[in-house]
Amino acid sequence: MMSSRTLALAGRRVRQKHFASFYTRPEVVDFLVRWGLAQAGGVVMDPSCGDGRFLSSAALLGATAVIGCDLDPRALKVARSALATEHVAATVHEGDFFALDPADHPRVDLIVGNPPFIRYQCFAGDSRRRALQSALALGVRLTALSSAWAPFVIHAIRFLRSGGAMAMVVPAEIVQTNYGLQTLDALCRNFAQVHLLAFARNFFADAEADTYLLLAADAGGSCHSVEFHPLESIQQLASVRMSGLASTTLPVGTTERTPFALAFLTPKEHDAWLQAIANPGVVRLSDLGTITNGYVTGANDFFLMTREDAVKQGLPTEWLHPTVVNAASLRGPEFAPSDIAELELAGKPHHLLNPPPAAQLDGHRQELASFIRRGVALGIHLRFKCRTRSPWWHVPGLHVPHLFLPYMVGREPIASVNAAGATYTNTIHGLRLRRASSARTVGIGLHSTLTLLSMELHGRTYGGGILKLEPSETRRVHVAVPAKSDAAKAVDRLLRSDDYLGAVAVADDVVLRGELGLSAAVIGQLRSARARLVCRRYSRNQGRNTR
Repeated sequence: MMSSRTLALAGRRVRQKHFASFYTRPEVVDFLVRWGLAQAGGVVMDPSCGDGRFLSSAALLGATAVIGCDLDPRALKVARSALATEHVAATVHEGDFFALDPADHPRVDLIVGNPPFIRYQCFAGDSRRRALQSALALGVRLTALSSAWAPFVIHAIRFLRSGGAMAMVVPAEIVQTNYGLQTLDALCRNFAQVHLLAFARNFFADAEADTYLLLAADAGGSCHSVEFHPLESIQQLASVRMSGLASTTLPVGTTERTPFALAFLTPKEHDAWLQAIANPGVVRLSDLGTITNGYVTGANDFFLMTREDAVKQGLPTEWLHPTVVNAASLRGPEFAPSDIAELELAGKPHHLLNPPPAAQLDGHRQELASFIRRGVALGIHLRFKCRTRSPWWHVPGLHVPHLFLPYMVGREPIASVNAAGATYTNTIHGLRLRRASSARTVGIGLHSTLTLLSMELHGRTYGGGILKLEPSETRRVHVAVPAKSDAAKAVDRLLRSDDYLGAVAVADDVVLRGELGLSAAVIGQLRSARARLVCRRYSRNQGRNTR
């Protein structure tokens, strides 16, 4: 039986998920409000005010009036109670912020707050329609994958007076996604200065993604770049002075997307990176071929099996497709039939059972009928992906690539040549090369520090220290391909013996020193840069940001 404390925590998390409300720590609230009031003191608005902590801070620090809005009636009750004790005019709206029309309200001096981080799947209906219309009024046509925070920030801009300011918490998606960069571009077109502050550890204990602080000054102006400031901890905010803060200037709105993670590198590491990618021997993965997504069964426990189990069940072996199940399937730079045999000997299914559609069936109708009956008895046909395709028992979208590439990365990404003629699930990516004969040399290049650093720069970090590379980000990853594949066996042996750094050292010697002619000093800086970013994504998950 759950304790009352456990039930209370569970209830809080349910409400937190429903309203996407991760309440902000006091040191962050006070910093954002102090900075904002110094830029544009006067009337302060928090468009997702929750319990009113931003508005209460603003009232204490000299705001002439405060305005709040939120969907959560329980949180608003707390906000109204807190603001009733402050000697400042307070207006609180209960409802959808996107239903507020800027034309019906006087302009405010400062927008502060922490917008809701609602994913696009849950952000629908009239609220989404109004949000996208408001963004369009400011010249921003957001993508269909936009989470709620992006139009929230854009809608808020429309409430500011000329010369006003904005100080908000935003997710790292603002520099990692297309709709985030659209939002950042809109900010640069509407403010003379835009700053982003990032921290070594996430200051939201329960949030999966990184969060930044957005500071935008002088509404009505414009700029072409963002000042990016990496900090160790939020405790620095109490004494930080923006004028003396180290920063990296990163351009916005250019055709070439700049990896914002470059701001976390030292100047020497940054210079080494620029020198390396300027080498004519360095290309993008998109220059080598096509990145494709894997299949989705909707029921891996039913469709994936060992060859031995399929034979025992009397299922035709021609329905079996060797498959990579996830990143753990890949243990070296080559995925071979021997790997499948070894994995299945350990009881890990690495075959996809995929009967052809009935119209293409050549015999085995009894076996198919038996397979379908068993699936129906287990309710497989009712699972989401199964019930939305026809026939439910046939998995579409199978590809056989030349190489397998990482999608969700722990500490060490492994890319493998497809020597097994295997297909793959959507937990990894496939690369179909324009020149199939280059697969083994590309495989070596993918394990050099240059490519591993490029993955860190272009990917997104999540809870648990996970690095996620969407197809669009994978296409931008840099790689250098050696002329020969002689080192493939050495790299394979070292990876399979868990000597990852040894394998990388071999790849670096062949690719970075031999092929590109980079100096030991430059290679050392590239290794240092990669280690720095790996440590950062792991350290951000070591509890709350309290140092």
